[in-house]
Amino acid sequence: MIKATIILFLLFVSSVASGQERAPKKEYKLDFPRRNSFYAENFVFFPSVYYDRLIPVGNHFGFLPGVGYALGFVARGSILAGNKNHMGTLGINYWDFQGYFLTANYRYMGKKGLLIKAGIQYMPGEEAFPTLGFGYSF
Repeated sequence: MIKATIILFLLFVSSVASGQERAPKKEYKLDFPRRNSFYAENFVFFPSVYYDRLIPVGNHFGFLPGVGYALGFVARGSILAGNKNHMGTLGINYWDFQGYFLTANYRYMGKKGLLIKAGIQYMPGEEAFPTLGFGYSF
């Protein structure tokens, strides 16, 4: 009788333990509220307009492919890291007018969509020059 009681008790405890709800999985929350950007850049040297799309890889990291026009077609590819508002990017661009160039930028994205960019572009065989851009993220 004692063995039967112990077996029933263990079955009851195991069924209660397995019947409890498990803690919900942590949801994947992105720290990048706006993924599309349209902006104007390089007002002095080569006035240009760009569009790029953020592809998040983690909460604070992503890829940033884009296209634009600056006296010719420009294709961009960058790696972006940061938080909701302040980010840094490193990238390589192809400009059909001049060839490849490297970029390093700081990007500020405001709560209402304001985008401000500042950085440096370096074309191999040429000097590096500063860039400044303003736009809208949505």
